[in-house]
Amino acid sequence: MCVYTFIENHDWNGKTVIPFITHEGSGMGGTDRKVLELRNNKKE
Repeated sequence: MCVYTFIENHDWNGKTVIPFITHEGSGMGGTDRKVLELRNNKKE
């Protein structure tokens, strides 16, 4: 998914990320878990 690639390729240190959805379809669709996974595997 292009959003995951965007998240993976940017430095988010010191940033606050507030995920949100704009539709009622599939909810977060696993994005909340993916963001946490990327945060936990961040490059130092």
